[in-house]
Amino acid sequence: MSLQSEQINELMGALAKAQGEMVHAKKDSQNPHFKSSFADLASVWQACREPLAKNGLAVSQTLDLAGERQVLITTLGHSSGQWIKSMIALPIQRPGPQELGSSLTYCRRYALAAIVGVYQDDDDAEVAQAPYRQPAPPPAVSLTDAQKGQIDEWVKEFPEGREWLLKTYSLESIHDLPGDKFKFVASIFKKKKEEKEKTV
Repeated sequence: MSLQSEQINELMGALAKAQGEMVHAKKDSQNPHFKSSFADLASVWQACREPLAKNGLAVSQTLDLAGERQVLITTLGHSSGQWIKSMIALPIQRPGPQELGSSLTYCRRYALAAIVGVYQDDDDAEVAQAPYRQPAPPPAVSLTDAQKGQIDEWVKEFPEGREWLLKTYSLESIHDLPGDKFKFVASIFKKKKEEKEKTV
């Protein structure tokens, strides 16, 4: 199954603008079993709906089957017709509508947050993953000196990029950008440079 349209340049440009306007999803729901708070699906939508719509972007989430597993397909589409998709198998441990509903809601908000870039810091994954706990995520990778230098060059050429990086990734310094985000950020600045060169 294809996970993106042949071209995504217009979509990524629009997404970059939308991300610059997005706010963090608020942790306004409680998981009483684990005594933790998390950002629910409504909070994630609230954080991104208006910026997406303003920039010609829309998200749809549908269910499908992959063999015997139910999967959630999340599609981010642009008014140009360009699109990208993600797929995730629902972590259903026991059959039944309650288990399905819990797993679906859990996957919908994580898939939505991931595909549009909304930051949410919550620890209620145990609800959908019971009876086992997910392993701890790998340690964050820092930028190399070369990558830091490249970011400095980008924001020097595109000053608005500094504020976008700081706001989108909640950074105190642009050099604090997680290393695993560098490739995506590079694609955004590459697109901006191409657009700039076309107007010259």
